[in-house]
Amino acid sequence: MFHFPIPQRPPVMPAPPSYAWVDGIFSSQEIERINRLARAMPARRVGVGQDLHYDPMANRSTARWLVPSEQTHWIYLRLTSAIADLNAMHYQFEITGLDEELYYVTYDGSEEGHYDWHADTHHDRGFTRKLSATMQMSDPADYEGGEVELNGFARPMELAKDNGRLLLFPSYTVHRGR
Repeated sequence: MFHFPIPQRPPVMPAPPSYAWVDGIFSSQEIERINRLARAMPARRVGVGQDLHYDPMANRSTARWLVPSEQTHWIYLRLTSAIADLNAMHYQFEITGLDEELYYVTYDGSEEGHYDWHADTHHDRGFTRKLSATMQMSDPADYEGGEVELNGFARPMELAKDNGRLLLFPSYTVHRGR
């Protein structure tokens, strides 16, 4: 009887989840402290595309950057620790740190704030973003909208917008903020 062996291969890993999350990184008092720190920073309209131009049809939001400092060091430590844990549990991407400062984005309902469908890949800027993180910094009972939707498989999926929840997903995932 003929038999030609097939080489053994490592087991196939299951597909990673569309997103991962963790609650409780910051207390409600710490979230308010972060909100105060961010609101004290200069604000700028968020741009889109390689040249980061303002396009209100694609993105109508404002950003403030939380630069690393003595005041923000604790925020960076907690977020990077949580991101490392979620990555290890769900994605196992090779990541070594943040290549951008944290930014705090706000959407104004009176301006119909939103960020249309996009992916967070930036190969043209000298680095490759592998994971994207977003954290709800407001009580959802205080406003309408603000949903984050992922569209990984042509079926938009709305994510829970719990105050203080850190959401993590692969940066190639098409998503939007409504």
